[in-house]
Amino acid sequence: MRDIILVTPAEYDLASIKRNLPAGANCLLDDVECRLVVALDGADDVVEFVSNKALSEYYDDPHEIELLSSMGSSPNFFIVHFKDIEHLKLVIISVANRPDVLVDNDFGQVESGDEFARRCKASPGWDWIQMGGV
Repeated sequence: MRDIILVTPAEYDLASIKRNLPAGANCLLDDVECRLVVALDGADDVVEFVSNKALSEYYDDPHEIELLSSMGSSPNFFIVHFKDIEHLKLVIISVANRPDVLVDNDFGQVESGDEFARRCKASPGWDWIQMGGV
């Protein structure tokens, strides 16, 4: 499994993410474990969002801290597990295509959700791990 980190405003929680999933997505929202598991129609793997406030401690770069400070006092931090990058992109384009969401590709790039979605749409084959994060 590979991972990215999604940071959302306090009011944009797992239930909000679920409401914004692409058509045909099957999902399981587990409020007890604070996770959302998403399977796209016809896909045999999943994209899993797991809430984890401790991820905030991961950030120490001044630019990243500045981005996080713009998120308000209690943003949500989700680690997003995935196998297939193209399935991940479909999900992230649907749920994070907003200027008030941050996507950390865990490969040196933190950007707004709308910028991440734009990049995914503009470069369908983009795989930041294969391309060194760029």
